[in-house]
Order: sequence, then structure tokens, then C-alpha cells
Amino acid sequence: MTNIPCMKRNIHPLPEKISWFDGSLILQGEVILRVGKGLEDDAVAAMFETLFGSFTSETVTLKIRRDPVLPLFCAAIGEIVPCIPGEEWCYGIRVDEQGAALEARDMVGLRYAWYTFLQLLQRTGEEKTEGFALPHCDIRDRPAMKFRGIHLCLFPETPPDMIEKALTIAAFAKYNYVVFESFGGLEMETIRSWKDVYCSKVVISPILEKARVMGMEIIPMINSLGHATFSCDVIGKNMTLECNPHLLPYLEPYEYDWCISNPATVKLLKAARAEMYEICGSGEYFHMGGDESYFLATCDRCAAQPFLPLVTNYLNNMCEEICSEGRRPIMWSDMLLNREEWECEPDEAVYANSSQERPTHLILPELDRRFVIADWQYDLVHGKEETGAYFKSQGFDTILCPWKRPGNVETLAKAAKKDKLEGVMLTTWSRLRDMFHTIVPTASLMWNSNQPSFIQPTIITTHLCRKLCPSGGEFLKSGWANERALLD
Repeated sequence: MTNIPCMKRNIHPLPEKISWFDGSLILQGEVILRVGKGLEDDAVAAMFETLFGSFTSETVTLKIRRDPVLPLFCAAIGEIVPCIPGEEWCYGIRVDEQGAALEARDMVGLRYAWYTFLQLLQRTGEEKTEGFALPHCDIRDRPAMKFRGIHLCLFPETPPDMIEKALTIAAFAKYNYVVFESFGGLEMETIRSWKDVYCSKVVISPILEKARVMGMEIIPMINSLGHATFSCDVIGKNMTLECNPHLLPYLEPYEYDWCISNPATVKLLKAARAEMYEICGSGEYFHMGGDESYFLATCDRCAAQPFLPLVTNYLNNMCEEICSEGRRPIMWSDMLLNREEWECEPDEAVYANSSQERPTHLILPELDRRFVIADWQYDLVHGKEETGAYFKSQGFDTILCPWKRPGNVETLAKAAKKDKLEGVMLTTWSRLRDMFHTIVPTASLMWNSNQPSFIQPTIITTHLCRKLCPSGGEFLKSGWANERALLD
């Protein structure tokens, strides 16, 4: 390890506090990373080594050695002595002439310290890589939001390898939750998927396990009100009935919403949740959907019952079931907003789908406060976001959910911070290919506000994708898509 002058680094997301100093540390040959006993998971240690190899193009070898003298969740290269950071910080990094120290209070912080540390590395040499330089620095960092999520859907249009790359980059960018939903793309026993297009459990399980090792919780999702077709509306498919015709009694007449008065529906969805729990692993949340339920309770059996008690009891009973299963339910917001109360300018429209015919917003006073509201207001790009604060004022933990447009992401991220909401969840739906370059800048907005967002995001994402998802020189395995994205 030697010292040379060194430039500052671009880090995504940018840490809250960085002090740069003259000098640098050069890593060459074999590097020993001493770690405290808190890093006891061999899979996490292997992930550390794999990422180091990718960021150094395998020109420097990393060896991890457990050191019982170090604080539990600290690590060090060289003779430097790590110190546990103050409670106000998630992690810290110090680099000086004695070495490099990664300092954290738990495994979450140590992972994040490692992801930042790797972005400090810069190759040295001219005709060939001779080593990697680390600038002398002191970094203190913490997230601005508790919930930093991404919603990924397994459509036939979003193959498993694209999902894996999105998860890898999101985890590295310090997202901590992913809502995982299948739109006819996942092999299931309770609700069968397309015979010719699906992803088996054998394929998806290691992808989700990799995300867990990198620090993400996988939140399973099953639409439990509308969108019971498990298909993209605009292409005219109904996976549920085309693959499971015996489920006809479980749906409303237009075959788009679940029949919520049918006990068999409740039993089926409970079994589907259990199957998704098994696929996704343990966790804190379950997303039950609940958006765009345009034809809710229209069959003869549902219509014979008072509408509001029927819907309220269905949702609250489901909340109770999900909580008894060790989870907390997340629900989309639109059916809880009265469109007549939230009228706006056309280019700043609020998605409010409760109507006079189906006044689902009236259930809000009786709705179980254990629901987390996922508020998706996709048309807000430069105006005020007010619905998130409204749900918070009604006693609900709330996350804001942008989609597609940079202005929408920036507007909702700023609102979540201003109103002190739980956080933000980037939604992608069937447009993951087109939106892939938004994952990293959205992470910066969720983490803190010290970094300009959406400046050359495609170049930044390509840079990280090459390192995090190496192709081995194969065109079809490189990048995140093999066709030009349709950006708008």
C-alpha cells in the first residue's frame, strides 16, 4: 500500500458528509480485509469478495479474515483501528496512510459501507492496471428515509435476468425493499400461470436470495381486489381464467375484480399469500394491491349486501389475517381518494378512483390503521403532492410511489421528506426496460438531497451495470436490454 495524489470520487448515492484529504492508498496484489465477528454469514462474505473482484477486474485479490479484536460490524485494511460510529450515523469510512476502516453498528451499515467503499476505488496504470487508488477521506452517512423501495413485476416482457440486474443495482444503490409481483410470469400452484411463458421457482429463488444477501427485503404481492386478471390491461389477456377456468365463481361479472363476498375467494388468496411467502422468504410486509377496482362488488351476491360494510369488513379481515401471518399489509391509495374532492389541473391530475357509484373513500375512517398506504400520483411533476400528507393526517403510515418521469420522482421524493413520510417506492410495471436508468438517480433522492439527480443517468447506470452484472463478453448478457428503450 502506497500513497499518491488522488481526486474526489462520484458515489451513488452520495454520502451525507464527506471530508477529502490529500493523499491516497494504493491496493495491489493481495489485500486482506479484517472483519469483526458480526460478519458471520458466509454468503455475505462471498458477496463482498465477488463485488471486489468485479470492481477491480480481478486484478487485485481480496481475502477476508475474521478478527475477534475488531468491533462486531467493523472491517479494516492495513493497520488502521476502526471505531463504532455514533448512533446518529448508519456507517462511516476512514482512509488514511495507515489503511482503510469501515465502521458500522450493524450488518446493514457494514453492507452499505462496503458498497460506498467500492466506489472509492480507481484504477492506476497506463497500458495495464497496476492497482487501485483510494483517496484519503472521512465519510459519515445515513439515509433520509426508512422505506426505500422498488416495485418489480415479472411480466413476460420483463424476463428473470432483467429482474436480477434491477435487484442487484437497486441493492447496491441502498434500496432496502422490493415489492415483487407476478403478472402471469411466475410458476405457482394456487393460481396457475401461462403454460408457455413463466419463470419457475427454481429460476427465481436464487435471484431473490441474491437480493436478500445484498440487504433487500422481498415483499410479496398478490392483487386482492382489482387486477385479478394478473395481466397487462392494454393487451387483452386474462391469465387467471385462461389458465384457471374453474376460478370463474371467484370473480365479478367483468372478470377483473375478485368477488369479495365469496368465502372461497378469501381462502384462495390466503393460500396464494402462503405460496408467495415461501418464494420470497421472511419479511415485514405484504402488498395486497387494491388499486383500480372499477367493478368491485357488482355480482348478485355482492350487490345484495350493503356496499360499505362489505368492502370494509373484507379489507379489515384481510388485514387481520396478514398481521396474524407476521406481516403488515400495504395497499394502493387510489380507491381511498374521492375524485370529486381531488380535482386538479389536467397535467397535475390526482389518481382518485372512488366515485359516486362506488364510494370506497368512505371506508377510510373504519379502515385498519395497520395498513401502509402506497400513494401513486404519477402525473405530479412540478406541483404540490398533498395526498401523502392527507393519509398521514388520517393516521396511516404512507409511502409515495413515482413512475417513469424524472419530474415525478423528484416531486414525490421531496414531498416524502418534507412531510416526514415513511419513504418512497419506485414503480416500474411493464416498463422496466425503459426505466432501468432511473433506478440509481431515484436512490440518490431517497437517500439524501445532496446529489443532483438525473444527470446522465444512462451513462452512470451502464457503468454500474458492467461492474455489478458482468457479461463475460457476451452481447446478449450485457446491459439490461437488447432493444432500444422507448423513452418518454
